[in-house]
Amino acid sequence: HGIQVNTGITRLLRLGRLLRLCRNTKRFRRMSAPVNLIVTAVFASFSVLFWALVLLVLLMSVIALIVSEALLPFIRDEGEDLEMRTVVFEAWGSFSRAMVSMFQITLANWAPPCWLLTNNVHEAWSAFFITYKGTVGLAVVQVILGVFIQLTFKTAARDEDIMIMEREVAAEASMKNIAHLFDAIDTSADGLVSRHEMEDVLNDPTVHTWFGALELDVGDAADLFELLDDGDAEISKTEFINAMKTIRGASKAKDLFVLRSDLKKFESKVLAFHEEVRLAQSRLVAAMGAMPLLTDEQAENPAPNMLVLD
Repeated sequence: HGIQVNTGITRLLRLGRLLRLCRNTKRFRRMSAPVNLIVTAVFASFSVLFWALVLLVLLMSVIALIVSEALLPFIRDEGEDLEMRTVVFEAWGSFSRAMVSMFQITLANWAPPCWLLTNNVHEAWSAFFITYKGTVGLAVVQVILGVFIQLTFKTAARDEDIMIMEREVAAEASMKNIAHLFDAIDTSADGLVSRHEMEDVLNDPTVHTWFGALELDVGDAADLFELLDDGDAEISKTEFINAMKTIRGASKAKDLFVLRSDLKKFESKVLAFHEEVRLAQSRLVAAMGAMPLLTDEQAENPAPNMLVLD
């Protein structure tokens, strides 16, 4: 007997294998980033969702009990229309019915319950609904919604895949903008920028604005050309892009600290080299027989009759 295999399950397994292969591709990561953000934010918001529901349920429970008790005389009044009393009872006759109505007022369409009590019980109920919707419906619910939005942004800021994707997109956009800037400077369209082209184009205020938008500080055109040129009096597109990626933006405190640290290390190495040269000088003179081997103190304070090479 042949074994029957469900083709639907087989197709799902093939689809899962295909998704696994596509998972590490750049295009797939970009396409799935919003879904990943939504799923991550939902899981991260469970605690906020729990306490938000607790707060809303407690608040609506108190108000539901008050409204239900306030409508109880109308429901029991046999002088009122039976059909209207039945409709009001179906909406507010018990705690569970009142809670469902409160959820409708708070999170859904509040107008039908408002018109029901306003037209059939008393017009004063319209003031209650407007006050409740203006306070709880707008203040409390919107604050909870704002907390969810803030949590979503925090989750997005902490997600590694999303941060990597944003940096990749920003890097690609920056490369395109710098390439377009080079094309604007290269008026001869030969793929090379000369000093004359740089000086002519940098006098244009639009180009200055373009440099500023790319966080590039442009001063004198000649200084900028000397900074970018590697000695052949021309700047290629690759040289321009690589140099602009390096010099863009202002100096940061970290860069200055690193520079200061390197200078201190260089200074200590120079002093150590100077000390080694001085000691080697004294040993050389001693080896030649001009003078005995000097100690460190004698080398620092030589006697008048001692020969010290400068």
